[in-house]
Amino acid sequence: IYTGSATNPGWEPGDLESGQITPINPIALASHTVPGQSTPDKPARPQDAGVAALEAFVKVLNKASEEHAEVKSGYVFTVADRRPCEADAEQIAQIQSASALDQAFVMMLESDNVLAEVLGRNMAITAGREGSASEAQKLVREKLQEANISVTGLVQADVSGMSLQNRVTARTLAQTLGALAAHPKHDELERRFPVAGVSGTLKDRFSGEANKYARGHVAAKTGTLFTAISLSGYATRPDGTRLIFVSLLNDVGGAEALPGAKDTVDSAAAIVAARTEPPATPAGTPAPSGSQVPGSSSSPDATGSGSTPNPSQAPDGSPSASPAGENVPQEDAPSQAAEQNPAEVPSSQ
Repeated sequence: IYTGSATNPGWEPGDLESGQITPINPIALASHTVPGQSTPDKPARPQDAGVAALEAFVKVLNKASEEHAEVKSGYVFTVADRRPCEADAEQIAQIQSASALDQAFVMMLESDNVLAEVLGRNMAITAGREGSASEAQKLVREKLQEANISVTGLVQADVSGMSLQNRVTARTLAQTLGALAAHPKHDELERRFPVAGVSGTLKDRFSGEANKYARGHVAAKTGTLFTAISLSGYATRPDGTRLIFVSLLNDVGGAEALPGAKDTVDSAAAIVAARTEPPATPAGTPAPSGSQVPGSSSSPDATGSGSTPNPSQAPDGSPSASPAGENVPQEDAPSQAAEQNPAEVPSSQ
């Protein structure tokens, strides 16, 4: 059901070799990984995700047949060559995957690039288009424009953001977060963002002296490439005020510089949240559980945008914030943002 190439010319060979991204298939197990053999840092990828899913399905069917030998079905399941389904074929079994919304929640929480590519193609098919990366990219742009979100400086080379050719501005990200906050289901949607020190790709973040007090009070989407770092989301201040913030860092200096860059954007978020020091609360006051997006019961009262760094100038990582209703700052220099494990990318990248 997908058309076009299963890979993207903008994906780095090292990312494909390390499994950070892989050829995209419309049917797969565990987001195109080998169950039981993968870790978040080292995803094990099957040679053909579709065949791997079929083999697993056949294995389950045969096991069920063995466990219920009293049922004389006469069926023995084997993996056949791939071919179009005949019009009069008899359906003997089926399985349903998780819903698109549930998959999107996993994609956001774990920053799953492969799942992002799959959902983009599925979105295009649902809209009556070809299931290709190019159609998915066009649809994303159209949806942004329909929501009056700026696409100035937006360059789309793929759906997931893994390509180093992608470009996006702080303005576009901030306006997207603002549109999400105004959505009727914003509570449910925002709750799926990683929470600082609690869940997803932020679970092990915000541990530095300058940002540890923001744990549980920042919900944001991470972006990590060998050359760029981003953090975009919502910060809740002690008085309950919620702010939208965007921090983008370009030319971070490679794998060795990534921990420091992450700490910089985490500290910037802590400043926005006004949580750089211990909270002024009585001893024994329980810390936030982090089970929900901080302050998610209402839309943000302010909109902020981190300064988009100039590639020739080292950024300080401190974002600005402006009250709701004012224009988002005019930083339109594009940056890159996606997610990858730097340890798995060749140093030559």
